[in-house]
Amino acid sequence: MSFCAEKLRFSLFAVFVSLALWSTAAKPDAQASEIQCSDQSNMAVAEILEDLERVKEARDYEDLPSFWDEADPAPFYIAEEISDVMTDWPTIKAYWQGTKATSGWIDVEYDLITHKCLGPTDMLVLFDLRWDMSVEGFDNPIGGSNRVIAGLRPVDGVWKFHTWVEAPLAALIYMQKLYENNVRAEVLDKHSTTE
Repeated sequence: MSFCAEKLRFSLFAVFVSLALWSTAAKPDAQASEIQCSDQSNMAVAEILEDLERVKEARDYEDLPSFWDEADPAPFYIAEEISDVMTDWPTIKAYWQGTKATSGWIDVEYDLITHKCLGPTDMLVLFDLRWDMSVEGFDNPIGGSNRVIAGLRPVDGVWKFHTWVEAPLAALIYMQKLYENNVRAEVLDKHSTTE
């Protein structure tokens, strides 16, 4: 075999090995980037919300950033109890730590309503939030219900938040529901049979 043929054979072998190594190394990244918004995304979001419930109830506020796209230079967070919009990581993390510092226990429940694909790699989710907590300086625990709309995008094959907006009901509607929910069950039972 001539020197040129041997060199060609070696070069082809090197190309095939390089392609094989590249394709096996590229597979995890390709799979990670294949996550896309679809009709099935509700299941993935429901799992994220369940994990988020566990983290909040365990008061592991240091883990909250792991649910977010921390590479986003301008996250967007509106909490119902704060008038300012939070648009940077130091402010958002200080808010989370302030919540941890002023609360004793917290119980949250997220009830996913639906999601909307804005494109293959961006979606909005709408869910109800029920929270109950003990607060430093309050004689009794407090609780409430809220609606949340949040934006997510895939990061390393996992959906991560980039936007979180709490949208409470107007005061009039909220108070009406508060009074409606305050009617005793036995009174409702008694009068439902007479109507």
